[in-house]
Amino acid sequence: MTAKYRVGILEDDELVRDAIARLLALWGHDVVAAPSSKDLLIQVETGPLHLTIADYRLGNRENGIGAIGNVVEALGKTIPAIVITGDTTSAVRAEIEAAGHEVLHKPAVASEMRVLLDRLLEAR
Repeated sequence: MTAKYRVGILEDDELVRDAIARLLALWGHDVVAAPSSKDLLIQVETGPLHLTIADYRLGNRENGIGAIGNVVEALGKTIPAIVITGDTTSAVRAEIEAAGHEVLHKPAVASEMRVLLDRLLEAR
């Protein structure tokens, strides 16, 4: 089976990262997953990236918005992105949306993630 799209996952919690990666793989996507933008970019050197999913709060003082920005800058092109967060404050939502990204609140429901992912990928 040929992968639908290549999706990057930025998540510092290994268990969560692996769970999202397995879910996306079940949906037919090629997945590259890493705890930081630096680690993700090392893996992305081998092919295109069509969308990024990032946790809002990553380790090493990196947040999802900044990490996505690092990926976009390195790739030289804008790609759709989803930021997953447990912070439901309007300030965080506004920050994510101002960066041009979609927001998905924790606990993320697989069906909601799939609808959002499909919508963003189909709109590319």
